[in-house]
Amino acid sequence: LLAAKSPSFNSIQSATQTILNILAEIHTHKSFCATFGVTEEELENTPETAATTSYGAYLIDIGLQ
Repeated sequence: LLAAKSPSFNSIQSATQTILNILAEIHTHKSFCATFGVTEEELENTPETAATTSYGAYLIDIGLQ
């Protein structure tokens, strides 16, 4: 979404860096969860709660405006 809405190459590059930062943050979260014994498989297979789904839908809606 970030790259798709970017009006220039510089903003596409910035969007790409943001995505890379998110991927790094995901790694951080996985590592943090692992310290509590939560596996990556558990993270991937745990169903989203209604609140999480609603929040994600809200973010997408705002991003498309």
